[in-house]
Amino acid sequence: MARLITWYDFYVQLAIGILFLFGKRITDYLAHVCLLFFIFTTYLPAPVFGFGWTLSIMGLCITKDRFRILHLIYFVSFIAILLFQIPWRDWVLST
Repeated sequence: MARLITWYDFYVQLAIGILFLFGKRITDYLAHVCLLFFIFTTYLPAPVFGFGWTLSIMGLCITKDRFRILHLIYFVSFIAILLFQIPWRDWVLST
């Protein structure tokens, strides 16, 4: 399982980095979609909320003028990271 998660993490981050390198509208859009996917799938199980907030805030600022829908989804991701902090995990794991 650890290997699978490691490779998932590696390939998603590699895709984000490569897509942002081109600087075209379509690749930037795809990179933001990958980044949002990364945020929503990584910060639910991993309690590293500060970095998740940093990614969400940076994405929120970058997409404000270019991608209105993604801008709103970054805002939702910020709220989702806040909700991920609710101690429901402790409750679920203790039962």
